[in-house]
Amino acid sequence: EEAGSCMNNVIKTLMLFRNPEDYPCLRKTELEYYQKYAPMLVEDPPASTVMRADLGPGLLVEIEVIGVVSRG
Repeated sequence: EEAGSCMNNVIKTLMLFRNPEDYPCLRKTELEYYQKYAPMLVEDPPASTVMRADLGPGLLVEIEVIGVVSRG
């Protein structure tokens, strides 16, 4: 927002998660977040890569997001 953008301008996500059984919860949480904070992404979601990974101690999920100032 400080740069003149918003959550609706997310164009790519990379989600890394430790436990395969967490995948459904990860996707459910992502959808709920978009519904609340970036409703445009529900209909036009960003490109997304989801991978199982060995994360650092105590980490279950790591999310990297790329956004633009404007999609237009």
